[in-house]
Amino acid sequence: MDLQQYKMEDFMLNDSFVRYCLQIDAADIAFWEDFKARHPQQQANINTAREWVLKLGNHLTAQDKQSAFEQLKARIDLPDTSRMPPHHRKPWYAAAAVLTMALIALTWLWQNNRSVKQTQRPRITYKTYKASDTQRRELILPDGSRIVLNANSRLQVPDDFGNNNRHLTLYGEAWCEIAPDETWPFAITAGTTHVQVLGTTFRIRAYDFDSTVTIALLSGKVKVAAGKQQQRELQPGQAVAVKENNIGNVPMDINYEENWQQGKLLFKDASLEDIAHALQNWYGLKVNLPTGPYKTVHFNGTFINKSLQDVTTAITYITGIKIDQKKGQLFISH
Repeated sequence: MDLQQYKMEDFMLNDSFVRYCLQIDAADIAFWEDFKARHPQQQANINTAREWVLKLGNHLTAQDKQSAFEQLKARIDLPDTSRMPPHHRKPWYAAAAVLTMALIALTWLWQNNRSVKQTQRPRITYKTYKASDTQRRELILPDGSRIVLNANSRLQVPDDFGNNNRHLTLYGEAWCEIAPDETWPFAITAGTTHVQVLGTTFRIRAYDFDSTVTIALLSGKVKVAAGKQQQRELQPGQAVAVKENNIGNVPMDINYEENWQQGKLLFKDASLEDIAHALQNWYGLKVNLPTGPYKTVHFNGTFINKSLQDVTTAITYITGIKIDQKKGQLFISH
């Protein structure tokens, strides 16, 4: 069946959709978030099916299963068939059978805590773009959107991007200037965080070593979704941080955003901790400090589009601290 023709119960019986609801497969998450963005007319069915997948999956006792099933029947207005003539009962029995199958399938999946064979998810092929571990990389997408990948970042772009599809997957940090297209909204997924826009400028940060995803909006409007329930719509000048699927407001530093766009890294009377924080943010790799107390350092400097090696060389020369890079991480000692 065409996914665009799915009803609520069809989504509930789709193995790929269940894995998406449970957030256990990155490919399924990306596929269904993209499907939602491309087919807004199915939003209501998807949201309701997702609600019941989670509700049924969390009720594993016989009594609770029956209670959840009765609520689900009421939700779709299944009538009491005991008073119906026999020839009128068949459609309602069929609907009840579908819901029973959904309940059984969902219970089995939750109890066994494993994914089942993939169904109803067409294969999507991607190109992956990577920035080096020291410098940024700029991309112009087929729709005219401009993406600047920060160091140690990569971006997955589907081969059919721009052809009824504007969904990307980000690992790391990127500055995004999105070409407007009301017909096909732009979407970007980072872990379990999903950002949907029409035409806007924003920065998103989602490195593997950092448990927090941050989104800062410079212009336009974006909708941020995290996990199963949380959603937030941002206006220009607003920023949020997503941690453990909870969305919280954070202050917006417009000077930092402007400097980020220009590739300008500033240090002003920076301590050892300030230096470590700035390098980790700017170059997208974990920075390890020794056990305190720390050496007293007051470092000042401005670097425009400089590599990590250029910056660390200057810092070590002026401050006398030692900075080593090993296995994709920085280690500072003094």
